[in-house]
Amino acid sequence: MSPTRHGELPSSRRSDFWGNGRIEGRVSIEGVPAARRVRLFDVRTGLLIAEAWSRKDGFYRFDFLDISRDYFVLAHDHVRQFNAVIADWVRPEPTVYP
Repeated sequence: MSPTRHGELPSSRRSDFWGNGRIEGRVSIEGVPAARRVRLFDVRTGLLIAEAWSRKDGFYRFDFLDISRDYFVLAHDHVRQFNAVIADWVRPEPTVYP
């Protein structure tokens, strides 16, 4: 399985989670950008929607999301030095895709 341009792994996302929105951000550890696993969940159901690895500069992005839903983003430290970090109640930004 190869990641998309922004690092998101293709998944069998249910059709009701697809849309024209995106969520993006940066992962950092003590102010330093970091490559870490980032997962996107639906707030209401807790269902895993997508996952990606942030780039070395910490950037991650999830595309084609339903903009009417709320999500939470969870970043894991795979080297086990820090606890996971959660961004809760994240709403996708509407995006015009080419």
